[in-house]
Amino acid sequence: MTKPSSEIKAGDLLLPASAYPQLPVWATLREALVQLTLEQEALSPHERRRRVLIFGQDYHLAGVLTMTNILRALDPKLNKTPWQEAPSWPDLKTPEARQQMDQPVSAFMSVAGPEIGLEEDLLRASQLMIQAGVDILPAYGNGQLKGILRLEDVFHRVSRAILAP
Repeated sequence: MTKPSSEIKAGDLLLPASAYPQLPVWATLREALVQLTLEQEALSPHERRRRVLIFGQDYHLAGVLTMTNILRALDPKLNKTPWQEAPSWPDLKTPEARQQMDQPVSAFMSVAGPEIGLEEDLLRASQLMIQAGVDILPAYGNGQLKGILRLEDVFHRVSRAILAP
């Protein structure tokens, strides 16, 4: 028997943090690229993760490094509009790009979004995601990271509740 929509909590839909590649804040962009590439190759397309979780010394989520973060770091031209300066494949092998690969991930990561508790209402969690402009939220219980709440899982549950008779 499934819970009524009004009783669904963030903790009900968590993906364990261990399902994501993880690195400390001092790891290099090269290490993140290797981790994410290996992760992509090991999983089927629908299971793939699109980010690396970045942790501080206390195993507190410091941020996330997305594929977009990595590509922007490798070639700043990717941030420019098409009429300014077009990127090129050789740009990814320049000495500057190689130097970027040795920089810490903390220089390129994005914030993880606000933290939520396991008992947070699912609609409240979706509101936090929308307001913060993020598609994941770290969920904590007893001061420890318990998992990651993904927007796609929230959307699926909300849409099922709306479409149910």
